[in-house]
Amino acid sequence: MISSQPDPEDQEILAVPVTWGDVKALPVLAANQLAVQVDSLGTRPDLVVLTVGHVVPPIISGPEEQRRAQVEQITDVVVQPLARFSLSPGRLREWSDLLRTTADRFEEMQREEGADHD
Repeated sequence: MISSQPDPEDQEILAVPVTWGDVKALPVLAANQLAVQVDSLGTRPDLVVLTVGHVVPPIISGPEEQRRAQVEQITDVVVQPLARFSLSPGRLREWSDLLRTTADRFEEMQREEGADHD
């Protein structure tokens, strides 16, 4: 649901239903990196900016001594940015709750799946 901002003279909040468009047209991207920044309006925190990305670890191989030498040669590993989102504090809290609930449900499903295989 999307709610309209109440008019100062009329405190009624109006809500309209929301449906998702064709999500099948969007690629599903693997993400394993997240950067979080606080954007300020003057000196006051205003929005949170989430930058989502993906990094592929470098290939390190060989005996331990060779692997150590390879790691010492790496100056940085670049994260490929995928998307950036600017969120209000309320939306950030909503997303955080949704992700926490989803993670809890996912872990419960995994436990149930493990119990079925015992």
